[in-house]
Amino acid sequence: MKKDWINKNRKWIALLISVAVFVLFWIVFVIGSINRYHDTHTWASIQITGVLETDTSDAFEQSDEYLKGDAITVGDALLRIDDIKHNGTVTFHVERGKLTDENGEEVKTGTITYQKKERYYLEHGTVQLQVISNRYE
Repeated sequence: MKKDWINKNRKWIALLISVAVFVLFWIVFVIGSINRYHDTHTWASIQITGVLETDTSDAFEQSDEYLKGDAITVGDALLRIDDIKHNGTVTFHVERGKLTDENGEEVKTGTITYQKKERYYLEHGTVQLQVISNRYE
C-alpha cells in the first residue's frame, strides 16, 4: 500500500516539474521576443551639433534617427548605441576615438537623456548630443 502511494506521488511530482519547466520555457521565450521586438522597433532622433577645430574650424549640425546597434560618427570618434529606452534615453559606448566630458574625464560609456543637451569634447573639437524625439511601434 505504501509503495503505491509513493509511486503515485512521484508521478505527480514529475508531472508538476514538467509543467513548471514548460511554463518557465515559455516565459523566457516571450520575454526574449518582447526584448528583440523592442530593440528593433524603438528609434531615437538625435541632434548632433558641434565644431571641429581644423584649419577652417568647421561647424556642423545634423539630425538622424538611430536604432540600437547603430553608430554615430563625429570627427574621429565612433559612438555605438547600446540601448534606446521607450522614454527616449539613449546609452552608448565609445568604440573608436577619444571623447571627454566637461571635467576632462575620458568617456567610455554615456547616456543622452530626452530633451537634454550633453556636451562632450573630441580631440579636435566639441560636440553636443540631444535626443529630440523618439518613437516605437
